[in-house]
Amino acid sequence: MSIPFLPLPSGSATCTVHPLVNSTLTIPEPFVLTPYSSVTAAYRVPAFCFLVTHQPSGKKLMYDLGVRGDWKVAYPTAIMQMARDLWRADAQIETADLLRQGGVDPETVDAVVLSHFHWDHTGNISHFPGSALIGGPGTLGGGEAGGFRGDIVEQVEQARRKTSPIDFEKDVTAPVGSFEKAVDYFGDGSVWIVQTAGHTMGHVSLLVRVTASPATWVLLGGDTAHHPSLLCPCSVHSHLSISTTFRRPSDGPTGPIRTMHLRPELAADAIERTKRMEQEEEVMVLVAHDYLYWREWEKQGGILWPGRGITQWRKEGLKRHREYEPEGYEHS
Repeated sequence: MSIPFLPLPSGSATCTVHPLVNSTLTIPEPFVLTPYSSVTAAYRVPAFCFLVTHQPSGKKLMYDLGVRGDWKVAYPTAIMQMARDLWRADAQIETADLLRQGGVDPETVDAVVLSHFHWDHTGNISHFPGSALIGGPGTLGGGEAGGFRGDIVEQVEQARRKTSPIDFEKDVTAPVGSFEKAVDYFGDGSVWIVQTAGHTMGHVSLLVRVTASPATWVLLGGDTAHHPSLLCPCSVHSHLSISTTFRRPSDGPTGPIRTMHLRPELAADAIERTKRMEQEEEVMVLVAHDYLYWREWEKQGGILWPGRGITQWRKEGLKRHREYEPEGYEHS
């Protein structure tokens, strides 16, 4: 698949990017990858969220909020049981409290951009009362036919919060890099809200310029892909693709067939476009459950919040190859 690529926009405006991890999950490999290494293979992952600070204005954005700390009592029973039994969720701290540990008051966050409406990304919006709530079509209201609604719509309705949905059909958009539609959030080319539909129809990624000269970028991909090897542009991983269907172990052999992506064909396209961005030397890609980077940064120290972040990723040589190493999984 050949994807056109437009030069990324030049400009002097930049942002800092800090990854935060308030929670972890376990992902069964057969749910997300084909061919899979074994029917029992699974790996522990972070639920990354990101603090993005616009340097010209000082405005702060959060891209995703992780898992809310009170998920065992706050989520509807069906969601709680799935998070506990299937995904083995573990939220160590509220994202808002994690921000405070680094000296950032969550009430000073200007906007929360949600990649999509699933429970491991939406956190607790009540901790961000002054933030604009931004998401793609259907993320913050109305849900999606056939999709997993989560609790974000209920959070919005109960708090009577105003939302700022992105409409890629009506809003002013532009192609950027390998993506066909993106919204220039600040109007200076430093932050782009990118349409990456497939996992959900309203799924969005965030493209952030972190240095100007030379220009370098971070692409925050949410749940575009659930396994990092799917984003590797190298030929050795070309045989790997998303798993389009699976059955939960609790469903039994005759249970319903499920899918990780609402529209698998669109999800595959979003992965290819994200993979094309990964080819660029000036772009570093991170998805929400990027366990390779998480493991490395946990061992290395100093990068994860409240550390220095990934703004200088190129100078520090942080971008790495996305090896497929199932023998390194914590579970099998």
